Amino acid sequence: MKKLLLCFIASGMLFSNSINAQREQNQVVVSAGMGYSIGQAVLKALLNTTLEASGTNTVSSIPIINVMVDYGITENFSLGAAYSFNSFSWSDSSIDPSGVITSVDLSAARHNIGLRPLFHFGNNEKVDLYTGARLGTSIWSLSGSATDSQGNDTGASTDIPTGVVTVQALFGVRTYFTDVIGANFEVGIGNAPYFVAGGLSLKF
Repeated sequence: MKKLLLCFIASGMLFSNSINAQREQNQVVVSAGMGYSIGQAVLKALLNTTLEASGTNTVSSIPIINVMVDYGITENFSLGAAYSFNSFSWSDSSIDPSGVITSVDLSAARHNIGLRPLFHFGNNEKVDLYTGARLGTSIWSLSGSATDSQGNDTGASTDIPTGVVTVQALFGVRTYFTDVIGANFEVGIGNAPYFVAGGLSLKF
């Protein structure tokens, strides 16, 4: 991890001596992609260990989905908004003394929204190296349903009313293939949705 951060810093010092910043004032960059969370991976592994021990199906999940929009305030500073989503689901079944089989399905989803103040180093025309922060909140939604072999259905869902405050330090780079289309990669340190993320960026 330390080597990765040093690599970002060294790259920033190198590019800061090149031509003017790639980002322009009033420029909008829309990015979308997927991310990976160490916390999610650990939680999934723990749940799988517990569920497998009880003979339950393992947990399934979807990758973290990210959408970001950044607006250039100046050539070197932008302010953006971000949304991330990920979810878990698993199922279980049991038999009561009368022989009735009950199947239970459970799911949990996390929605995270945040602001992204970013500083952009002086880069060449095809590379945008930046650092900044993501300040936001995560809201969890929980739902469950049960069906028994006699055809009875029950279900319930709830949203955790208070969001979890999230703070994340960001280190990222965008590399453009054309004047409009590029790829992005970010490393995030903190309790926000992802540790690493990547995807496509469109510049307007």
